[in-house]
Amino acid sequence: MKNLKWILFLSVIGSFLISATVYAQDEDPAVTDSLNKVAALADLQKDLTESQEAINIAQPNSGNDSVIPPLNNATKGLKAAVSWDGGGDGYSWKDAQNWSGDVVPTVNDTVTLVSGDAVQLLDTTGYCYKLIIENGASLTIGSRTLNVADSVHIQSGGSLNLSGTMVVSGDWVNEGSFTANNGSRVYLNGSGTHTVSASTFYNLDFQNATTITALGDLVINGDLRIANGVTFNPSSYDVTISDDFENDGTLQLGTGTFIFDAPEWQSVYSNHSGSAPGTFNFNNVIIRGTGSGVGVYDTLSINGDLTVESRYIMLRNYNITTPSYGIVNGNGGTFTLAANAYLYIRTTMTNGSGSMDDNFPNGFNTVSLASGTSSSVVFYQSNSDQIIRSQDADGDPIIYGRIQVLELTSGAAYPTKVPDGDLDINNYFYIGPNVTFDVTSSNYSMNVAGYWYNYGTFTPRGGTVTLDGSTQQILGTNSTTFTNLTITGDGAKTLRQNTNVNAVCSIENGVSYLNLVTYTLTGGGSSSFSLGANVILYVRGANNFPSFNSYSIDATSTVRYDMNGAQTVTVGIAYGNLYFDNNIKTADRTGGIYNLTVNGYLTISGDATLDLYDGSNPFTLNLYGNYDNNGVIDIDNSTINLLGTADVTFDAGGTTRPVYNLTVNKTAGKVTLNSAVQINGDLNITQGAFGMEA
Repeated sequence: MKNLKWILFLSVIGSFLISATVYAQDEDPAVTDSLNKVAALADLQKDLTESQEAINIAQPNSGNDSVIPPLNNATKGLKAAVSWDGGGDGYSWKDAQNWSGDVVPTVNDTVTLVSGDAVQLLDTTGYCYKLIIENGASLTIGSRTLNVADSVHIQSGGSLNLSGTMVVSGDWVNEGSFTANNGSRVYLNGSGTHTVSASTFYNLDFQNATTITALGDLVINGDLRIANGVTFNPSSYDVTISDDFENDGTLQLGTGTFIFDAPEWQSVYSNHSGSAPGTFNFNNVIIRGTGSGVGVYDTLSINGDLTVESRYIMLRNYNITTPSYGIVNGNGGTFTLAANAYLYIRTTMTNGSGSMDDNFPNGFNTVSLASGTSSSVVFYQSNSDQIIRSQDADGDPIIYGRIQVLELTSGAAYPTKVPDGDLDINNYFYIGPNVTFDVTSSNYSMNVAGYWYNYGTFTPRGGTVTLDGSTQQILGTNSTTFTNLTITGDGAKTLRQNTNVNAVCSIENGVSYLNLVTYTLTGGGSSSFSLGANVILYVRGANNFPSFNSYSIDATSTVRYDMNGAQTVTVGIAYGNLYFDNNIKTADRTGGIYNLTVNGYLTISGDATLDLYDGSNPFTLNLYGNYDNNGVIDIDNSTINLLGTADVTFDAGGTTRPVYNLTVNKTAGKVTLNSAVQINGDLNITQGAFGMEA
């Protein structure tokens, strides 16, 4: 039929069957995306604050404040036995009348306190050869010092309360009650071989040329210090330390566990006084403090497992008299970084390929880094170039929680961080200011399940980045250029920064939607863009539909041009479902392309205008799905082709919303009119059924 002005008025008196159509979701994801962004940035800021606070932690100092000269040996001769008779004031160590023979004990006297004796050393320095506290006896030492030339034995039922200092040159035997108050200190400084039984100390120092063997679990609520020349054998027992661990001697390998549980910062180091670095041989190590964390300044050898249950472990170097480096070497065990625990890698020892630092804990056959919403965080934070470890000692991939690659001093070095293999990151990935992350010429791939933050530079080479989590965003002050970008997983994905993809950009099945907001997603000269089944693409900039060389858009996907303002519509491509909402949407005719294909439905909302005709060049709209116009379409001198094999509906919105040329060329299926339609040009029915259904 030629030159026919066709007007169909439809009046429904009975039933009228309209095939049902499910349109793209009408809810606006902007609010949800913004809330997700705010929450994610809050978590990121918390991690960055922790990182900044950790920068300001002081390094170990070079003082010698904890060292007391070893006690002189007792004079030769017979050792006297001294007991307490309480004949003086009844409590004071310094009152001679309180002792048998009315003489205050000396370094040659063995002091035995028996049941009922309650002695106090409060205002003098005390001496004895041996100290024995029997059942029912007690000794209280205030802020003074008791020097014991040989051993201390607290028998069952005996009690020793310490607020000051004890210097003991023999064995420490505790079978009763020992209370070490805050600030107190015990020096075990005899020569030869000695033992220390299960006790809770505040500060504990091992001094002199000696070997000390533990006979029970030790709890140190302050510092543990092993002096140069001392060997400490923990045997099969646990050692818990709540402050610094300084080792200038030798820690032998036992079978127990060292537990660091400080309420504040702890340092593990040697070379404190200029001596040679100590030897650290741990079996198992647990970090579980409630304070800042543990700083490692020397090489730690861990035969078993390293577990960071809370707070953080920081690997760093320092130089007092000789350089010292925080390195952790395993021997086939397991390294575990628990939920919300941190690992800082700041050691600048060059031991990797290409003169780069490679100081992630070595030699662990299993690396377990907590993932999920409360995942662990690894900070590669140094002014030097660093290698990002990708595999454990067995060659299995390391699955990270959160990763930050950072400089240590702002603008000091502009370091580069590189992976040594493909990276699998279960939460966010953050590139800090002045940092370059380079996947190297090996074109390593990255899987990131959280947010992508770029405040520095990303060098993609030929690698692929896959965003495979749920509710992800690309953010940062700097745009990111990818070579290949795959967006998969599930949930919402949002662009918060302009993004370039040089080769392949794929939005895969399972993704709920990709919200471009007002940012651009741009490809290179031979790039391609694909949109998977049932994925919604929100285009919310004036002209920011993805710009690529070629497109593959699934027929069940949906593109929504729904910015609250005028937008330019990309033409010359095949859409899936196409939805227009809010204001005027104008076809981009600058490239001389005057056609558009919609393999799904086409919907124009009540407050939208779709402008396809430029006044001189006819436009062709190829439609395979339903047509639903509740707004305005400017399609003068242009044609709508209804194609395909499916049954579809055509709702022109009544005679006030005319079309120009309408062609029905369906190899199968029918077109059912849902409203009156005015055709200002031609109606051509080549194939298929067209009309209303009674």
